[in-house]
Amino acid sequence: MPNPDSLRGRYVGRGYICAEWELRAADRCVTEDLGKPSGTPLEVMPKVEIVKAFIKDRSTRTIDRGKIEPLTCGVEVWILARGNDHRGGTWYDEPEAVVWLLAYGLHRSGEPDDFFPFCRALDAEDRLLPAGEDYAAMFRERDQRFVQAVRIEAPLIVHEARETPGEHRRLLGGDTVACISVEVDREVEGEALYVAFKTETVDFNRIVVVLAAFHPVEADWGQTNSLPSRPADEDEVVFTCTRELATPVAR
Repeated sequence: MPNPDSLRGRYVGRGYICAEWELRAADRCVTEDLGKPSGTPLEVMPKVEIVKAFIKDRSTRTIDRGKIEPLTCGVEVWILARGNDHRGGTWYDEPEAVVWLLAYGLHRSGEPDDFFPFCRALDAEDRLLPAGEDYAAMFRERDQRFVQAVRIEAPLIVHEARETPGEHRRLLGGDTVACISVEVDREVEGEALYVAFKTETVDFNRIVVVLAAFHPVEADWGQTNSLPSRPADEDEVVFTCTRELATPVAR
């Protein structure tokens, strides 16, 4: 799923955001191969040769011309090259939409410290792929990015929906589809806010975050079977709340 336009081409947290995936370095690679402190983000390594190649080459493609073989880890690890000396190994974790820089070394054909036998040794030791903490850090950052993005996006969508009646379909925080419709109820001089989520794309753990962003003050949200303009689709879950307007609506 596409990343938000506002994040593309930017370093965020430890990673770099591309159009449809992000780039990250496994912490073992950061500390052992690149000699940096644990948790060092890509942003502070712009002059490291393999990081330059990583950002340049993997921003537009997840694979390359050659693989590191044979391996026992069960995934495709692609060769990342810069010049005659610098070599890296990358893996595209498609379900999580992230390309990992797994390892780095110098290409010294026939030498014991050559990059390729080094990678195969890491694989044999089960240390080539990202560790649990790598994923934990990624998920923490994604949650933070999502909250920050939704807090900015939700009020803008509500304002747009107030100005232009009808349904407004948007991608929230880069990964949540919400159909937004704001309806002004002239009888009670208030407004009813409807938020419809596509069940195939929404992370239900984030619904509370989204609803709080659309109505920052305490609100009594409830489920309903329709938006003001149409019944809910079979693959939607719809929430609604009402509140008084600070300025009465002209009758």
